[in-house]
Amino acid sequence: MRNSIIKTIFSLLWLIPATVFCQGFHEDFELLNKYSIQTDSLDYEFCFQVEGEDQLEPENVIYYWFKKGRILQTYGNYSGKLLHDTFKVYHKNGLLAEKGKLSYGTKEGKWYQWDSNGLLTQISEWKSGRLHGTCITINNKTNRKIAKYKNGQKHGKQITIKDEETTTIRYKKGRLIKEKSAKQFIKKVKLARQKKKEKKETEIPKLDTTVSE
Repeated sequence: MRNSIIKTIFSLLWLIPATVFCQGFHEDFELLNKYSIQTDSLDYEFCFQVEGEDQLEPENVIYYWFKKGRILQTYGNYSGKLLHDTFKVYHKNGLLAEKGKLSYGTKEGKWYQWDSNGLLTQISEWKSGRLHGTCITINNKTNRKIAKYKNGQKHGKQITIKDEETTTIRYKKGRLIKEKSAKQFIKKVKLARQKKKEKKETEIPKLDTTVSE
Protein backbone atom coordinates (compact mmCIF):
# COMPACT_ATOMS: atom_id res chain seq x y z
CA MET A 1 0.00 0.00 0.00
CA ARG A 2 2.77 2.43 1.03
CA ASN A 3 4.81 1.60 -2.08
CA SER A 4 1.86 2.30 -4.38
CA ILE A 5 1.26 5.66 -2.68
CA ILE A 6 4.93 6.61 -3.01
CA LYS A 7 4.81 5.65 -6.70
CA THR A 8 1.77 7.88 -7.07
CA ILE A 9 3.67 10.81 -5.53
CA PHE A 10 6.61 10.37 -7.87
CA SER A 11 4.29 10.07 -10.86
CA LEU A 12 2.65 13.36 -9.86
CA LEU A 13 6.02 15.05 -9.45
CA TRP A 14 7.12 13.71 -12.82
CA LEU A 15 4.33 15.69 -14.48
CA ILE A 16 5.73 18.97 -13.18
CA PRO A 17 7.80 20.82 -15.80
CA ALA A 18 11.53 20.40 -15.26
CA THR A 19 12.01 24.17 -15.17
CA VAL A 20 10.23 24.25 -11.83
CA PHE A 21 13.06 22.33 -10.18
CA CYS A 22 15.86 24.09 -12.02
CA GLN A 23 16.21 27.15 -9.84
CA GLY A 24 17.79 30.16 -11.44
CA PHE A 25 18.34 33.84 -10.87
CA HIS A 26 15.95 36.44 -12.23
CA GLU A 27 18.17 38.77 -14.25
CA ASP A 28 15.68 38.96 -17.14
CA PHE A 29 12.62 39.75 -15.03
CA GLU A 30 12.62 43.44 -15.98
CA LEU A 31 11.93 42.41 -19.59
CA LEU A 32 8.44 41.38 -18.46
CA ASN A 33 7.60 44.98 -17.48
CA LYS A 34 6.53 44.07 -13.95
CA TYR A 35 7.22 45.40 -10.47
CA SER A 36 10.11 44.14 -8.39
CA ILE A 37 10.43 45.30 -4.77
CA GLN A 38 12.56 44.34 -1.78
CA THR A 39 11.73 44.67 1.90
CA ASP A 40 14.16 45.18 4.76
CA SER A 41 11.99 43.34 7.27
CA LEU A 42 11.66 40.13 5.23
CA ASP A 43 14.23 37.90 3.56
CA TYR A 44 12.31 37.97 0.27
CA GLU A 45 12.00 39.90 -2.96
CA PHE A 46 8.64 40.14 -4.76
CA CYS A 47 8.06 40.28 -8.52
CA PHE A 48 4.56 40.94 -9.85
CA GLN A 49 2.25 43.05 -11.99
CA VAL A 50 -0.98 44.86 -11.16
CA GLU A 51 -4.41 45.70 -12.55
CA GLY A 52 -6.67 48.69 -11.87
CA GLU A 53 -8.53 49.30 -8.63
CA ASP A 54 -12.00 48.08 -7.65
CA GLN A 55 -12.71 45.94 -10.69
CA LEU A 56 -14.44 43.03 -8.97
CA GLU A 57 -17.11 42.42 -6.37
CA PRO A 58 -15.17 41.08 -3.34
CA GLU A 59 -15.67 37.46 -2.27
CA ASN A 60 -14.69 35.56 0.89
CA VAL A 61 -11.16 34.76 -0.24
CA ILE A 62 -7.69 36.24 0.28
CA TYR A 63 -6.80 39.09 -2.09
CA TYR A 64 -3.28 40.20 -3.01
CA TRP A 65 -3.05 43.91 -3.79
CA PHE A 66 -0.55 46.74 -4.08
CA LYS A 67 -0.64 50.22 -2.59
CA LYS A 68 2.00 52.84 -1.70
CA GLY A 69 4.89 50.47 -2.41
CA ARG A 70 3.51 47.64 -0.29
CA ILE A 71 2.03 44.24 -1.11
CA LEU A 72 -0.97 43.52 1.10
CA GLN A 73 -3.08 40.42 1.72
CA THR A 74 -6.60 40.82 3.07
CA TYR A 75 -9.55 38.51 3.44
CA GLY A 76 -12.81 39.39 1.72
CA ASN A 77 -11.89 42.83 0.41
CA TYR A 78 -9.11 45.06 -0.96
CA SER A 79 -8.34 48.74 -1.45
CA GLY A 80 -5.69 49.14 -4.11
CA LYS A 81 -4.40 47.68 -7.35
CA LEU A 82 -5.00 43.95 -7.61
CA LEU A 83 -2.03 41.75 -8.43
CA HIS A 84 -2.60 39.87 -11.68
CA ASP A 85 -0.83 37.18 -13.72
CA THR A 86 2.62 35.83 -12.69
CA PHE A 87 3.65 36.25 -9.05
CA LYS A 88 7.13 35.33 -7.85
CA VAL A 89 8.79 35.54 -4.47
CA TYR A 90 12.58 35.14 -4.18
CA HIS A 91 14.83 34.33 -1.27
CA LYS A 92 17.60 36.88 -0.79
CA ASN A 93 20.08 34.35 -2.20
CA GLY A 94 18.25 34.67 -5.54
CA LEU A 95 16.42 31.33 -5.46
CA LEU A 96 12.66 31.09 -5.85
CA ALA A 97 10.58 30.88 -2.69
CA GLU A 98 7.11 30.84 -4.28
CA LYS A 99 5.66 30.96 -7.76
CA GLY A 100 2.15 30.96 -9.19
CA LYS A 101 -0.47 32.98 -11.02
CA LEU A 102 -2.97 35.46 -9.66
CA SER A 103 -6.26 36.26 -11.34
CA TYR A 104 -7.28 39.74 -10.24
CA GLY A 105 -5.80 39.31 -6.79
CA THR A 106 -6.69 35.65 -6.14
CA LYS A 107 -4.63 32.49 -6.54
CA GLU A 108 -5.35 30.43 -9.65
CA GLY A 109 -3.92 27.14 -10.95
CA LYS A 110 -0.76 25.46 -9.67
CA TRP A 111 1.43 27.12 -7.04
CA TYR A 112 4.90 26.02 -5.94
CA GLN A 113 6.99 26.72 -2.83
CA TRP A 114 10.70 26.11 -2.15
CA ASP A 115 13.00 26.50 0.83
CA SER A 116 16.14 28.66 0.76
CA ASN A 117 18.17 25.69 -0.54
CA GLY A 118 15.96 25.34 -3.60
CA LEU A 119 14.18 22.19 -2.41
CA LEU A 120 10.51 21.89 -3.32
CA THR A 121 8.29 22.00 -0.21
CA GLN A 122 4.75 22.32 -1.58
CA ILE A 123 2.64 22.01 -4.72
CA SER A 124 -0.96 23.20 -4.49
CA GLU A 125 -3.88 23.72 -6.87
CA TRP A 126 -6.16 26.75 -6.62
CA LYS A 127 -9.38 27.99 -8.18
CA SER A 128 -10.72 31.52 -7.65
CA GLY A 129 -8.66 32.00 -4.48
CA ARG A 130 -9.60 28.66 -2.91
CA LEU A 131 -7.69 25.41 -2.66
CA HIS A 132 -9.22 23.12 -5.26
CA GLY A 133 -7.55 19.87 -6.23
CA THR A 134 -4.39 18.31 -4.78
CA CYS A 135 -2.03 19.87 -2.24
CA ILE A 136 1.26 18.03 -1.70
CA THR A 137 3.42 19.13 1.26
CA ILE A 138 6.97 17.79 1.44
CA ASN A 139 8.65 18.13 4.86
CA ASN A 140 11.70 16.03 4.05
CA LYS A 141 12.62 12.93 2.09
CA THR A 142 10.48 10.64 4.23
CA ASN A 143 7.55 12.87 5.23
CA ARG A 144 4.72 13.77 2.84
CA LYS A 145 1.16 14.97 3.05
CA ILE A 146 -1.24 14.61 0.14
CA ALA A 147 -4.52 16.44 0.68
CA LYS A 148 -7.53 16.76 -1.59
CA TYR A 149 -9.61 19.96 -1.63
CA LYS A 150 -12.82 21.14 -3.23
CA ASN A 151 -13.82 24.81 -3.15
CA GLY A 152 -11.49 25.50 -0.22
CA GLN A 153 -12.60 22.54 1.88
CA LYS A 154 -10.94 19.19 2.45
CA HIS A 155 -12.75 16.64 0.32
CA GLY A 156 -11.62 13.08 -0.34
CA LYS A 157 -8.54 11.15 0.79
CA GLN A 158 -5.97 12.83 3.03
CA ILE A 159 -2.75 10.80 3.04
CA THR A 160 0.11 11.28 5.52
CA ILE A 161 3.43 9.48 5.09
CA LYS A 162 5.78 9.73 8.07
CA ASP A 163 8.95 7.64 8.09
CA GLU A 164 7.68 4.11 7.42
CA GLU A 165 4.02 4.69 8.32
CA THR A 166 1.14 5.73 6.07
CA THR A 167 -2.21 6.90 7.37
CA THR A 168 -5.30 7.72 5.33
CA ILE A 169 -8.40 9.58 6.43
CA ARG A 170 -11.34 10.91 4.45
CA TYR A 171 -13.16 14.21 4.38
CA LYS A 172 -16.42 15.22 2.75
CA LYS A 173 -17.08 18.93 2.24
CA GLY A 174 -14.73 19.86 5.08
CA ARG A 175 -16.01 17.28 7.55
CA LEU A 176 -14.03 14.28 8.73
CA ILE A 177 -15.70 10.98 7.85
CA LYS A 178 -15.34 8.44 10.63
CA GLU A 179 -13.83 5.07 9.70
CA LYS A 180 -17.17 3.29 9.89
CA SER A 181 -18.88 6.02 7.90
CA ALA A 182 -16.07 5.96 5.33
CA LYS A 183 -16.53 2.23 4.76
CA GLN A 184 -20.28 2.70 4.44
CA PHE A 185 -19.72 5.53 1.97
CA ILE A 186 -17.42 3.38 -0.20
CA LYS A 187 -19.90 0.50 -0.05
CA LYS A 188 -22.72 2.85 -1.05
CA VAL A 189 -20.78 4.17 -4.03
CA LYS A 190 -19.89 0.65 -5.21
CA LEU A 191 -23.52 -0.45 -4.86
CA ALA A 192 -24.75 2.56 -6.85
CA ARG A 193 -22.25 1.81 -9.62
CA GLN A 194 -23.29 -1.85 -9.69
CA LYS A 195 -26.98 -0.94 -9.97
CA LYS A 196 -26.22 1.51 -12.76
CA LYS A 197 -24.27 -1.18 -14.62
CA GLU A 198 -27.04 -3.76 -14.19
CA LYS A 199 -29.68 -1.30 -15.35
CA LYS A 200 -27.67 -0.51 -18.45
CA GLU A 201 -27.24 -4.21 -19.26
CA THR A 202 -30.95 -4.97 -18.86
CA GLU A 203 -32.27 -2.02 -20.86
CA ILE A 204 -34.18 -3.12 -23.98
CA PRO A 205 -33.51 -0.96 -27.01
CA LYS A 206 -36.57 0.87 -28.27
CA LEU A 207 -37.86 -0.20 -31.69
CA ASP A 208 -38.49 2.35 -34.38
CA THR A 209 -42.23 1.96 -35.16
CA THR A 210 -42.48 4.80 -37.65
CA VAL A 211 -43.57 3.78 -41.15
CA SER A 212 -41.87 5.51 -44.02
CA GLU A 213 -44.16 6.49 -46.88
